[in-house]
Amino acid sequence: DLVGQTSFCQSEFSLAWQLAYRYLWQTQGESLILDDDQNWQFQHQKFRRLPGRFGAYQKPFNPQFFPTGNSAEILINYRASPYPGKRLTLTDLLENPPEPGSFADKIVLVGYGEHLPDEQFMTPLGPIPGVWIHASVASQMISQALEGRSPLRTFSFWGDGLMVFGGTLVSTVLLAGLKHLFPAYDKGVIIAGLTGILIVTYLGARMAFIQGYWLPLIPGQLAIVGVGILLLLPADLSLKLPFKFPEHSGYFENT
Repeated sequence: DLVGQTSFCQSEFSLAWQLAYRYLWQTQGESLILDDDQNWQFQHQKFRRLPGRFGAYQKPFNPQFFPTGNSAEILINYRASPYPGKRLTLTDLLENPPEPGSFADKIVLVGYGEHLPDEQFMTPLGPIPGVWIHASVASQMISQALEGRSPLRTFSFWGDGLMVFGGTLVSTVLLAGLKHLFPAYDKGVIIAGLTGILIVTYLGARMAFIQGYWLPLIPGQLAIVGVGILLLLPADLSLKLPFKFPEHSGYFENT
C-alpha cells in the first residue's frame, strides 16, 4: 500500500515524470504541457487525470497525501515483462565495460535490484524493485507520447453493469439450452459449458487488456458461476417458508 507509507520526498513531480519530461525535451525539442483541463499533454497525446473511480480502482481519499483531491495520477500499464529495459549489474560493468556511446540517447536508472526485500513493491506482475516501477512509468509515458501507445481505458459504471448483465444473460441462455438438449447429462453438460464460458471470458478480457481495455472480468465471472449453480439445483427444490398461508381468507368469502 503505497498510500499508507510515509514519504520524505519533497518533489512535486515523480521521478518517472521528470525522466519523461527531460527525454522528450532533449530528443523532440518540446515536452509535456498542461492543457485547459489541467491534463498533461504532448502534441496530441493526453495523459488524463485519474478520476475517483476508474474500473475496479477506487481512488483513496487521504488529505495527508492528496490535500487538494486533484493530483495528476495515471494507472501503470505494465508490459508483458516487468523489465522494460536492459539490466546491468555492477559486476557486469566491471567485468565487461560497455562500448563508448552505448548509453547515448538512453535513460539510465541506478538502483537496488531484487536482493533487498524493502525495495520490493507488489504489482500485478508480482514484487518488483522500485527502480523498475519508475522505469515502467517513464517507458509508458514516452511510448504514449511518441508511438501513440494506448493507455488503460475502462467503461463507465453503467457500461460495466450492462456488460456484466449482458454476459450473464447470454451465459444463462447457453447453459439452459445445453440443459434442455441433454437432459440425461444435465449436470455434466452444465459444468462443461460453465467451464468453457469462464475460459472464453478470461481469454477475451485478457485480449482486451492487451489492447488497453480493462473489463469487469471478476464480477462477470462471479455472476456466471451463480447462474451455473442455480441451474445445477434440482428442479423440484422448493423454498420452505417459516409460515403457512391460510387456506381460506374471510376477506374473499361471499357474504
